[in-house]
Amino acid sequence: MTSPPDLSGFGTATILHLLTGGFRNEVWKVEIDGKLYVAKSTRRSEAQVNWMTGLMSLAARAGFRTPQLHRSANGTYISGGFTLESYLSGHLCAEGNMPDISRALTAFHQASRALPQRPGFASCADLLTKDVGGDVDMRALPDDLRQKIRRAFAAIADQPVVPVHGDLGEINVLIADGLPPALIDWDESRVDCAFFDLQRLPGVTLSAAEEKASLAFEIATCWQSEAEYSQNLARKLT
Repeated sequence: MTSPPDLSGFGTATILHLLTGGFRNEVWKVEIDGKLYVAKSTRRSEAQVNWMTGLMSLAARAGFRTPQLHRSANGTYISGGFTLESYLSGHLCAEGNMPDISRALTAFHQASRALPQRPGFASCADLLTKDVGGDVDMRALPDDLRQKIRRAFAAIADQPVVPVHGDLGEINVLIADGLPPALIDWDESRVDCAFFDLQRLPGVTLSAAEEKASLAFEIATCWQSEAEYSQNLARKLT
């Protein structure tokens, strides 16, 4: 059984319950001073989280609701291996029922395009020559699979890049009556091709090369943390 986290660095917290949906991280609903928060375990560095908060602020300016991360008593975003963010109201989108957020998403991409790459991360084009970026370690892949993945990345390497949420699907969009859609779980955000954010939106059809690159990236990023899942995906990469 998962033990409740030590959140004393953020204040006196009442741990309410473990939330579902955290595939690689623990996610807890907590209360501090009468307000609700979400505590998430993180593998990221302080610099990587700091970059992420700046990107979320730009998404908020473009019309989305986004979580607000809170600093610990020491002034850091990470304390005891966890971050603390505001709890957002709403319900997750039903499978296959993504809202059409393309206009706000395009505005967000345009407003954030001057941001440099997230510290320690890499785009698909970067991974043609780099071995490590974010959750991807190309060195961990079998040689033949690594070559297939890099061929898939090479096919879209000339596309322009923008900062992206990186995992934008139904499980990370909250809907509430009378409020803008909320985008949550920005852990995989980075600078990369815009289609990574657009691919699940209604009416969007990726090119064959984009679909293959998306599949290749999913395999690479999950290879060490979700081995069986990524191995099954690898059989589709022909």
